[in-house]
Amino acid sequence: MADVHAAQDAVLGRQVAVKVFHPSAAGPAAAEHHRAEVRLLAGMSHPGLVTVFDAGTTALADEAEQDFLVMELVPGPTLAARLREGALPSGTAARVGAQVAEALAYVHGLGVVHRDVKPANILLPDVDHVGATETWARLADFGIARSGGEQDPGTPGEMLGTPSYLSPEQVAGDPLTPASDVYALGLVLVECLAGERPFPGDPVTAALARRHEAAPVPGHVGPRWAELFAAMTARDPADRPDAAEVVADLRALRHAVPPQVQEPRVTT
Repeated sequence: MADVHAAQDAVLGRQVAVKVFHPSAAGPAAAEHHRAEVRLLAGMSHPGLVTVFDAGTTALADEAEQDFLVMELVPGPTLAARLREGALPSGTAARVGAQVAEALAYVHGLGVVHRDVKPANILLPDVDHVGATETWARLADFGIARSGGEQDPGTPGEMLGTPSYLSPEQVAGDPLTPASDVYALGLVLVECLAGERPFPGDPVTAALARRHEAAPVPGHVGPRWAELFAAMTARDPADRPDAAEVVADLRALRHAVPPQVQEPRVTT
């Protein structure tokens, strides 16, 4: 558990974000968990990720210790906040999705699985630019991410991640791969275009439903979107595209010419 606060770097005069881990999450296991997140983020550099500036531990009045991370401040809203206003235009959904998928392709190439891809962990820029100065959505919160060979931060049998975006293999407690992140991003994209989560109901019921049901596709999307959704949310991880393939598909969708609507012919 942690809170994130906006702060001012008094030395460099810049706005930063400080992630403060709760003092209750203390002890050797928690400390190693926090250090693992720091190591993961410190070794990454990509425009679709939040940059880490510093990390440390501070002593509290009761002699407890509190870990913290100092990170780049992304001033825009989360995708979750934006979706509370309604669905995204298809071009915007394709752009944001492609940027998140590219960040995932990068971390997957490092052997890392994020394991908690959801709208609340996608930070949007406060101002959109396109072209050479295009602003990027950022994938945040690697608190439960793990690279190959690292010990899982949970207890045996514990289901980590956010229930509404878990892949079928996460629900089953099976080993996770990059395909699990692709599935979660597929659900996020469905939500972007539909304006609501693809599996309604309480989180646990929705999570269990994903083991037996295909993700519903919004009726108004075209066949190319429907095909991509079906591939990303295939119940078998082996049937899903990798993140780099998703990037290519979303870029093509972003720049696709919308189908022309034929005006009705008027006869006299």
